[in-house]
Amino acid sequence: MKKIFMMLLAVLFTASLFAEKKSTGLTDSDVKNFIKNSTAISNEFDSAKININKKLSSKQKKAAEGILQKYGIEAPALEKYKMINSCIAVVTAEMQMKSQQETMSPEQKEIMEKSGADPLFLLKININSEDYEIVKANLSGVMDALSKFSEDAKTSAQ
Repeated sequence: MKKIFMMLLAVLFTASLFAEKKSTGLTDSDVKNFIKNSTAISNEFDSAKININKKLSSKQKKAAEGILQKYGIEAPALEKYKMINSCIAVVTAEMQMKSQQETMSPEQKEIMEKSGADPLFLLKININSEDYEIVKANLSGVMDALSKFSEDAKTSAQ
């Protein structure tokens, strides 16, 4: 059973190397507008009963496109919105892993390096590397601000 699982994992990994998800054409502007308007977008999705994590009817897709374009995310807005969310999940997971790696023993780090496995593989198969780089570049400022805010909060609590 373990051999079958490892073979399947190897096949999926190999396939992902050759079949990267197609870019949505994401731009800096799309990501900046997403960041600036995420609360308003979420509120409008809630009002329209749109849950992007579920299969949407054609009417819901059209409404979602309209909402997203209203807030400056260009067509194909729904695809871009989903891609941004997927990329944010990867960036967040990478940050958490980096934080955990700082507390690992040298032996644990060596085992991880030798395995060559990417623990974020399943998250990364849903993103495009070009779109990811755009999201990551735009999120770095947001993440830095959140980090500073967190540090300031800790300092003032002491």
